Amino acid sequence: MNVNNQISADIQFIGSCIQELKLLNNIIALNNDDKRTFGIDINVHDIDDQDKDNALIGLVDLGVSIKVASKNKKKTKMDIVIQGCFKSTNPKLSKDDFEGMLYVNGGSALYSFARSLVCSLSANMYQSGKLLLPMVNIIELLKEKVANAERQTAEKAKQISENSNKKNDN
Repeated sequence: MNVNNQISADIQFIGSCIQELKLLNNIIALNNDDKRTFGIDINVHDIDDQDKDNALIGLVDLGVSIKVASKNKKKTKMDIVIQGCFKSTNPKLSKDDFEGMLYVNGGSALYSFARSLVCSLSANMYQSGKLLLPMVNIIELLKEKVANAERQTAEKAKQISENSNKKNDN
């Protein structure tokens, strides 16, 4: 099947870089029963439409944190931030819609890079074994991120209200 402009997405990948890579490890061989945890975060920033082609350009940061703990108290900790640049030349695409695409499409693209990087690094880091990050439903991840932000905002509002009531009681 030939790919043409009729089926290409409204968002295109320009490039990426590893902005941060922190790695601490004292595990020699990875075991299947070693406890593994990981976290992921996606942030969009710097959406700009100052390109000569009137294109929308945006940056996406993907953060991944991985921890491994063995039964003998050895551990691995890996923190990665990958930044990607994406572009849309669709003149009908709004900045808000482009931002949504950056979170979903951009986050998905960068997560696949992170999965590959973690697999490669860990395969070279351990005498045996490697870390494989799971597939992630980015849409569900973003829904959870929004829900957490709303909970934090509600908690802050409650604290402000309680502090204000305490001051009024005094």
